[in-house]
Amino acid sequence: MTEANGRTDAVLQEIDYLDVDYIEDTEEEQIEKDAGDIPPSLLSYFETSHSRAAVCHRLLQEEAAEDGTSPCLEQEKHMSFGLEIPLDETKLKKSSEGKQEKHQCVEMTNGNQKTELGFQKELREIMETEELHQKELELREKMVQEKPEQEFLLQQEVINNLQRRVQEEGRKSEEEQKRMKDEEDGRRREERKRDLEEERERMVKDRIEKMNLQLMQKEIKRKEQEERRKRREEEMIKNEERRVEVIKLEGEKRKNGERTEDINVKRVDEESKVKREEERVEMLRAKPMDEELPEWLPEPTELKRLSWMKDCPSWTKLSLLNKRKPGPSVRGRRRPQRAAGAPRLPPLSPQSLLQPTGVGSLKEVTAVTLEDLPGCSLSTVALCSQLQLLSLRRCGLTSLDGINQLQKLSYVDVQENDISFVDCNNMKSLRVLHLSHNKLTSIHGLAGTENLDVLNLSHNSITRISGLESMKRLQKLSLDHNELISTAGLSDTYTLLHLSCSHNHLTSVEGLENNALLHTLDLSANSLAEPPRLSNQVLLRELHLDDNSISSLQALAACWLPLMQRLSVAQNRIPDLPSMSDYVSLEQLDLQLNCISELQNVCASLKGCLSLREVHLTGNPLQQERSWRSRLLRAGTWSPGR
Repeated sequence: MTEANGRTDAVLQEIDYLDVDYIEDTEEEQIEKDAGDIPPSLLSYFETSHSRAAVCHRLLQEEAAEDGTSPCLEQEKHMSFGLEIPLDETKLKKSSEGKQEKHQCVEMTNGNQKTELGFQKELREIMETEELHQKELELREKMVQEKPEQEFLLQQEVINNLQRRVQEEGRKSEEEQKRMKDEEDGRRREERKRDLEEERERMVKDRIEKMNLQLMQKEIKRKEQEERRKRREEEMIKNEERRVEVIKLEGEKRKNGERTEDINVKRVDEESKVKREEERVEMLRAKPMDEELPEWLPEPTELKRLSWMKDCPSWTKLSLLNKRKPGPSVRGRRRPQRAAGAPRLPPLSPQSLLQPTGVGSLKEVTAVTLEDLPGCSLSTVALCSQLQLLSLRRCGLTSLDGINQLQKLSYVDVQENDISFVDCNNMKSLRVLHLSHNKLTSIHGLAGTENLDVLNLSHNSITRISGLESMKRLQKLSLDHNELISTAGLSDTYTLLHLSCSHNHLTSVEGLENNALLHTLDLSANSLAEPPRLSNQVLLRELHLDDNSISSLQALAACWLPLMQRLSVAQNRIPDLPSMSDYVSLEQLDLQLNCISELQNVCASLKGCLSLREVHLTGNPLQQERSWRSRLLRAGTWSPGR
C-alpha cells in the first residue's frame, strides 16, 4: 500500500510538473517569439505576470511537501486501487484548504493566460498598426524619393521645351537671314544691272563721240568726192553738149549737101561712153559695195535712234511677258460647233495608211501623205500613236479633230479641204499647221499649242485675229486672202518674225506694239489710208504696202527702221516723198503707179540712202520729163529700174 501510494503521488507530481513545464515552455517560446516585436512596456508587464504564476506554483508544491502526501493524490490513489483509507479530519481540512488554494492558483493561472492572450491580441493589433505605420512611412519615403524624379522629369520637359523654342527661334532667324540675303542679292543684282546700263550708256556715248569724229572725217571725204563727182558731171555734160553740137553740125551739113565721115561722130560717142563708165566705176570705188551701214549717222538720225531706245519697251521685258502668259483655258471661250446636219464621213481604210509606208501595223506608221481622196474622217489616223507627219490635201475633210492624243505629231498639212471646225487643243508637239484654202470663219481650237512655229490660215473667211494667246513660239503667221477687219489679237504674239495680212479689208493695223522681232510685214491689197505705226520694229527688213489708199509716207519716215532693205508702196496715191535719209540700209524702193511728178523731189529725198540700188518709178507723171533716167542716175548710185 505504501509503495502504491508513493507511486501514485509520484505520477501526480510528474503530471503537475509537466503541465507547469508545458505552460512555462509554451509561454517562454511565445515570449521569445514575440520578444523582438513587443514594446518595452508590454514586455515588462508580461515578465511580471509570468513570475507571479511561478510563485503560486511553488507555494503549492511546498504545502504538498509539508503534508507528506497531497489530499488529491491520496484520494486518487485510493480511488485507483479501490481501497478505502481512513483520513484524518485535520488532514482533510488541510487538503481542502490546499485544493482551494490550488484552485485559486489554477484560476489565477488561467486568468493570466487569458490576460496574456488578450495582451497578445492587443500586441498583434499594435503590431499591425505598427506595420501599417511602417508601410505609411515607407510610402512617404518612396513618395519623397519619387518626388525628385518627377521634378527631374518636369525640369527635363521644361528644358526640352526651351530647346525646341530655341531651335524654332534659330530656324526663324535663319529664314530671316536667308530672306535678308535674298533681298541683298536682289539689290546687288539691281545695282549690277544699273551699273551695266550705265556702262552701256557710257559705251554708247563713247561710240557716239567716236562716230561723230568719224563723221567729220567722212564728211570731209564726202565733200571731196562730191567735188570730184561734180567736175566729172560737168565734163560729161560738156561732152554731151559737144556731141549734140556735132550732131547739129552733121545735120546742117547734110542739109547743105555736104557729106562728112561718120568717124568723128563715132569717136565722140565712144569717148563720152568711156567717160561715163569711168565716172560710174570711180563712184562705185568711192563707196564700197560691202559697206551696208555707214560708220557714222547724221545728228537727226542719231536723235531718232536715241528716242526709240528711250520710249520703246525692251525685248527683255516683252520676253518676260511672253513667258508669264497664262496657260490654255478652253472653258470660258466660245467655240464654233459642227454643223448639226453635216453627214458623217467614212474613216480612212487602214490599207490606205499602211500600203505607202510598207509597215505592218498602224502603231508603226510615222508619216501619212495622201491626196485627192473622197470625203473621209480621221478616226483611223488617231490609231497611229507614232505619227509625226500628216498631209491630207484635197481629201474632202470637214473637220480637223480626233488627233489630240497623237503626242508626237509635229507637222499637219490639210490644205484645200472643206474644214470649218478645228480641235488641236493641248497638242504641245505641234510645230507646223497648214490650214489654207478651207472654210474657217475664226481662229479656234489651238489652245495649248505653245510650241507652234508656223500657222498658215490664208484663203479662208476669218474676220478677226484671236485665239493666239497660248502660242509662245509662233514665228510665221499667214492670214492673206481672208476677210479681216481687225488685227488686235496680234498683241499676244511676242515672237512673230513674218506676218502676212494681204488681200483683206483692213483700214488700220493694231496690236503691233509687242512684235519687236518682226522681219517681214505684208499689208498689201487692203484699204489703208496711211502706213502703220512701226515704233518698235527696228529689225524690220521688208515692208509691203502695195495696192492701198496711202497718200503720204510722212508717218513711216518718222519711224526708226535702220535695217529696212526693201520698201514697196506701189499702186497708191503718193504725190511726193519725205526725206528718206534715215533708211541707211534701204536697197530696193518700189514707187510704181503713184502720183509722183517731180523728179527733183525724188532725188532730194533719196540723197542719204547710200545703200540704195534699185528705184522703180514706172507709172508716175515724172516719166514725162525728158532724160529723167539719166538725171536720176546722176543723182545717186542706184539703178532707175523700170
